Amino acid sequence: MERVFFKLTGKQIFRAFEEYAKSLKSKCIRIDVVTNYDNSVFDFWVRNGFVKFKHVELNWTGKTLPAIIMKRVCNYIRHYIS
Repeated sequence: MERVFFKLTGKQIFRAFEEYAKSLKSKCIRIDVVTNYDNSVFDFWVRNGFVKFKHVELNWTGKTLPAIIMKRVCNYIRHYIS
């Protein structure tokens, strides 16, 4: 049997996740974004309607990482830039 792989963008994956969250009647989506990784990651979430909520430190297997909790209201009206 031949495997078929689909290449999806981050935006497409997020949109599918957002629809799933809405189907569960979620009012908002919360994410933790590590701040010392790559600025384009933070910028991606801002472009998709997330706002900074709180600065925190995450502990992943004994390593402390600076992060920002970001939230997005599920009924956010998107303004897409082509």
